[in-house]
Amino acid sequence: MTSSRLRELAAKTTQEDAHLFKPTVAYRIRPGSDQGTPFPPEIAKAENPPAGAVIDYYLHSTSNEPVTLEIVASKGNVIRTYSSADRVPVVDEKTLDIPMYWMRPARALSSTAGLHRFIWDLHYASAAQLAAGGTGGAAAGGGGGGRRGGGAGPWGYIGDYSVRLIVDGKSYTQPLTVKMDPNVKMSDADERAQFEAALLCGNLLAQLTPANIQAANLLRQLRDLQRK
Repeated sequence: MTSSRLRELAAKTTQEDAHLFKPTVAYRIRPGSDQGTPFPPEIAKAENPPAGAVIDYYLHSTSNEPVTLEIVASKGNVIRTYSSADRVPVVDEKTLDIPMYWMRPARALSSTAGLHRFIWDLHYASAAQLAAGGTGGAAAGGGGGGRRGGGAGPWGYIGDYSVRLIVDGKSYTQPLTVKMDPNVKMSDADERAQFEAALLCGNLLAQLTPANIQAANLLRQLRDLQRK
């Protein structure tokens, strides 16, 4: 935790039931081109900084109700929702075609007393989440998705957002700014066009997802009939 967080903690949280720290600027940086392949475990290495917006919060005591974290766009619409009640997906190592250590463990938002850190991966909800009527879920490794695939939705736009923490019916809000990777040279108009195109594709995929699930179920039933 940075010195600014410690000063903010000492100045405010001792008298609050909960506190949401003001996030620092987040940079939209794409992962490397190694398809998410990590170094072998025998190679000495250090962890990279979290990829996404770092969101720190403090709870004076364990919450009586699920804690909720919302990412709010500049127009006021909620684009991602996380809850301490989210079901954390369990990865069965036997179903993977990659080593288990490639995967980042998923975890839900914490509702216990103390300091906590959560990472928004700077993505909108995935097509599957939208099709299910949701806008979020447990984060993998404090971010979005596993090391491969991930299943995240479109990249969020460059600009201003709000982060809203809800604890026992009380709401705490802080501004969040997302900036482009300094190494990427793109005009504001091109970035916005890219975002709107990705958002359109995500919404279309969400509409197709139920039909895709239904087709997969029918195919499974046909295979079961063939075996019989």
